[in-house]
Amino acid sequence: KKNKDWVCDICEEDFHYKYNVNYIEAHHKVPLATYASTYNVTTSDLALLCPNCHRAVHIYMKAQGLEYQMIKKILTGAGDLDKNKTEQNIKATNTNCRVAAKSINRA
Repeated sequence: KKNKDWVCDICEEDFHYKYNVNYIEAHHKVPLATYASTYNVTTSDLALLCPNCHRAVHIYMKAQGLEYQMIKKILTGAGDLDKNKTEQNIKATNTNCRVAAKSINRA
């Protein structure tokens, strides 16, 4: 990988520079479940993200049902967003995740 490959597509944090560790997470811009079973994923289907941005993208996807490019605009301050609706949806999503985790731990 080239040095630029360790830079987050959203926050532009250089993980290697900041932590001296070669680490980045690959996010599928379009969820794999939406493809036909024979689709071959290419590098253009992926976004390289730091762990925080990757988690935030998944939270927005689950809470808002938004696509990657719109989430990227929101997280970088370039997109419109109803913050009240988003906060409510994220709180509901987090609550559902906590409830699910508790039920798993009890099993």
